[in-house]
Amino acid sequence: MSQPVLKEHSLKEVKKKREFPHIYFMLAIIIGVMTIATYLVPAGAYDRVQGEDGREMIDPTSYAELESSPVSLLGMLKAVPQGMVEAAPVIFFTFVIGGVFVTLRSAGVIELGVGKIAKSFFS
Repeated sequence: MSQPVLKEHSLKEVKKKREFPHIYFMLAIIIGVMTIATYLVPAGAYDRVQGEDGREMIDPTSYAELESSPVSLLGMLKAVPQGMVEAAPVIFFTFVIGGVFVTLRSAGVIELGVGKIAKSFFS
């Protein structure tokens, strides 16, 4: 009796492909590291002065350390929802513009407009 011949797999096929971590996992890690940084990095501020062109600038010689206020675990968990509330107009505007582009693209308006512009330049 003969034994079945096994297919040889290349090393690339056998080795499991590494995937990039999910964006939510990466954001959670960044938020956690920044929360820990509030305990390690000293707090400080610069005085603001009016520049020659009317813009508000900082005075580089006026640095002063402030009382540290590290972020607690509850504060870390509340930071994202509070940030979304504060940025609600920007988030809403982004959704509306995205919806407009999807609608225009599905109707073929963007491709038609780009085609007409290309014809006018290259005709």
